[in-house]
Amino acid sequence: MSNEIIVNEAYYGKLPEFIEIEKLFESMSNKMKVDPKKCNPNKYPENKKVEKLFCKVFGFKKTYLYWEPFNQANGYTLSLNSLILFSDKKNAIIKRSDTGFYDESGKSILTVYLSNGLILRDGLTPPELTATILHEIGHNFDISKFHLIEYMIDAVKTLGTSVKEYGKLDIDKVKEDYYDKTSDENDYYYNHSTKRDHYNKITDKRLASMYKINTWLSGILAIHTINFTIAFSPFLQFARLGSKKSEIFADSFASAYGYSVDLISALKKLDKEKELYYKPKTGFTRFLYDLDNFNTEVFLAFSDCHGMNQERCKDCLKKLNWDLNHNDFPPELKQELINKINETKKIYDSFVDKSEYDRMPITRAWHIIVKTIFGGRVGLAKFFPRHQV
Repeated sequence: MSNEIIVNEAYYGKLPEFIEIEKLFESMSNKMKVDPKKCNPNKYPENKKVEKLFCKVFGFKKTYLYWEPFNQANGYTLSLNSLILFSDKKNAIIKRSDTGFYDESGKSILTVYLSNGLILRDGLTPPELTATILHEIGHNFDISKFHLIEYMIDAVKTLGTSVKEYGKLDIDKVKEDYYDKTSDENDYYYNHSTKRDHYNKITDKRLASMYKINTWLSGILAIHTINFTIAFSPFLQFARLGSKKSEIFADSFASAYGYSVDLISALKKLDKEKELYYKPKTGFTRFLYDLDNFNTEVFLAFSDCHGMNQERCKDCLKKLNWDLNHNDFPPELKQELINKINETKKIYDSFVDKSEYDRMPITRAWHIIVKTIFGGRVGLAKFFPRHQV
């Protein structure tokens, strides 16, 4: 099948390279757990092999997969979506019928940053790590015109000076400069293991205090903050429409390669990080904890670009069902897609499962409302055209 007649969306499934990447992550994880306080996965040969495999699959000139020496779970990329819209390289992005996205320019640089805590603290599995990185790679292939909205808002806020500055920026030069700065700062902690350990301990104490105080304040003030969130949400949702669509696109990107289940599983693990630092013991504190969690999820639904995990799972499910209904697949790949749909639906249904939220009835009630009344997605983004993968 030629590139010209490929449909807008497709399901590619887990490529052989991703299976190899999972094995490399398994080896890295085992090494990190041997000496978690001193490990530096950036020096592992497996990490270099993973970088080369992502270059092979997606056509990047370079891939920087940098592990930050911190316990707190974090993963992000420097994608510069607005700049991609004005780059000639966007015309080099193709979608191959069998392996999906590829940058024919061979000039692009991928930067993905992951914290050691994703493995050492939150216990992400190799498939979950691969899914997380594929989500970040999706941002780098995102050339949606929805980003023009944020670009224009930024131009208005800065009286047009941002437009002038954007014209001077070289996307890949910015990425390399940011990588150099980040690695220089973080390598300091890798070279001083005692200071690294001290930093993580201090941060853990601060997070424990923050979560405890935030639970009490947010729980007590929940009604007021929820009203405030909803009142200002239309403006915030419009201002962040590009980012919201970008997150949906990136989730769909990971789903297209067979990682919807692993992605949502990873998100659910990250969502429980608060429990590592603060566990309410009395009935009243559990009630406040539930209110705080409900308050947070309302904010995610109405005002944050990522959305609730429940919404993101629904979007992945919709993407996979769209693929099944609009494309013809070989029997084996079609069966894989059907299996993935069933697995993803099982996770989606778990968001209203009493066994998972037995101590958070308010949060569970909110999940039921989102599923039955809002159809799985609360924000205004669902009323805008699909940004397809």
